[in-house]
Amino acid sequence: GGILCETFLTNQDAMAQANVIIGVGINCTATEADFPEELRPLVTTLAAWSPNPIDIAMLLEQLVAEIEGTIEHLQGDSGSLLDRWQNHDYLFGQLLRFSNGNESFIATGRGIGHDGCYRLLDDQGREHRIIGGQLRPLGWPEE
Repeated sequence: GGILCETFLTNQDAMAQANVIIGVGINCTATEADFPEELRPLVTTLAAWSPNPIDIAMLLEQLVAEIEGTIEHLQGDSGSLLDRWQNHDYLFGQLLRFSNGNESFIATGRGIGHDGCYRLLDDQGREHRIIGGQLRPLGWPEE
């Protein structure tokens, strides 16, 4: 699956307000054969890991409830949510390839900063703060 977040600003009562649209895609019932061959080493589905059929309606209900609960938590205590997120960041400490258009470099994952940017540390000790692009652990197949 994947998550895509897009931020945009709106003007309400002459004040700018930041908004985020979150798109969540979950590979539920597809099989390996449903994906292009070059993506097969990178993807999996819930069906491949579950001995039972996937109840998509129940999954959606649970996912929406979790997202809503997390948003409420975020509004009250964003610091603890960020700490929880960092505990599940499989990119942290790994050598990664970052690419965004013509820009590409290798760096070590350092986690999400309080500003929402992902932090990378290159081999020169410089920190890069990224808000978009693609991160892949070294050794993963290229697109």
